Amino acid sequence: MTTAELFSEDEWRARDDLRKYWGAFCDADVIPIDRDDFTDRLEKFDLVEWRKVTRRDVEATMFAAELGLEVGGMCWDLTAKGHKVFRYSPQTIRRQCDVGH
Repeated sequence: MTTAELFSEDEWRARDDLRKYWGAFCDADVIPIDRDDFTDRLEKFDLVEWRKVTRRDVEATMFAAELGLEVGGMCWDLTAKGHKVFRYSPQTIRRQCDVGH
């Protein structure tokens, strides 16, 4: 069985979009696809999760105030499966991003 056979076409597309747009999404930049569809698809394939922001998150994010990231708010975060998409250790990828929700 090849890697291509392990994922459906929809999951491959979600993983590709994650690679292409996660950085811009976290920076609240415009991405060329619908933001809600983007997060819905990533969540469907367990690539991201919606969770509460901690003090540690705020302290670790240089532009937390500008991004609207505050303790008790909510943010999108890569799951372990989402981190694997990037083929780097989780420490080298931005862990969370607030999208103003």
